[in-house]
Amino acid sequence: MIEKKVAKNALVLMLATTGQKFIAFVAFTLVARFVGAEITGTYFYAVSVTSIFVTLSDLGITPVVIRAIAGNTKNSERLFGAAIRAKLFLIPIAVIASLFYGVAIGNPPLIIATIGVACVAMAADALHLIFYGVLRGRQNLKPEAIGMFIGQAITATVAISAAWLDLGPVGLAFALVCGSLWNVLWSSLNLRRLKVKFPSPFKSDIKDLVWQALPFAVAGISVKVYSYIDSLMLQAYKGSTAVGYYAVAYKLTYAMQFLPLTFTAALYPALSASYANKEKAELKQMFVGALRLMAAIGFPISAGLSALAPRLIPALYTNEFAGSIAAMEVLPWV
Repeated sequence: MIEKKVAKNALVLMLATTGQKFIAFVAFTLVARFVGAEITGTYFYAVSVTSIFVTLSDLGITPVVIRAIAGNTKNSERLFGAAIRAKLFLIPIAVIASLFYGVAIGNPPLIIATIGVACVAMAADALHLIFYGVLRGRQNLKPEAIGMFIGQAITATVAISAAWLDLGPVGLAFALVCGSLWNVLWSSLNLRRLKVKFPSPFKSDIKDLVWQALPFAVAGISVKVYSYIDSLMLQAYKGSTAVGYYAVAYKLTYAMQFLPLTFTAALYPALSASYANKEKAELKQMFVGALRLMAAIGFPISAGLSALAPRLIPALYTNEFAGSIAAMEVLPWV
């Protein structure tokens, strides 16, 4: 029964994520062609800054809530209440940290302004992340699939318009704000429809949340730093144009990550439910099966992207982005 639900959730989310990634890929390709490498790099750098510090707005809280709700624990609603209150405290810290980094490094006003606008999107993302997390915990991924798809369409439309109107990196960052605010609205409406409550937590709930979130926080911070520190270093040593070259290769590679991300989203709540029910054999079977499937799909995709890089980059982004080819040959294997 659980395996069927995993398959259904994976299929729903995979279809939506495929559409979402396709829209994002087309939009970024058009934007990069319109604005060139330097503005693309400025925008990507600003987003990279907020993408690192966004971990401070969650610190592993969301996976704990997903696990508690999926396992139907007694204090799951109170943990959700504690998570909401924690986020209202952590989000301003993440925003301040992002802006402080941008100023302390000595970035020009345009980059700082872009980081500031991206911080609004970061704050909205932190909220809808926990809202969608509750729905994932209930193994109801359809609202998230619909919301993320529409949100990506909104972001793409605004981003292409901003690039066409020559609004610069600030306009591109504003596109993220539009999509993120939509997801906050949509996810909150779905929580209200399901009558999800977030009562005041006990002190023991806060302690449990902090203790359980710690390993997720360490993992989340490590992944974000690993994923985006290269963009920050490129900006510091080579400037926005080099970041623009790297961004094209990164985005093209990232567009193909929808399969492992989809399986993770569908698999984690089911694994949590099996663990809570002490179904160890089924837990192992699902985990091993998912690893085998992702490996079977991932290796051919990586090889294909790496081999076709010298042809893909000029064809999609013109010869202006020829500097992206070397990065594109390596990134699919990361």
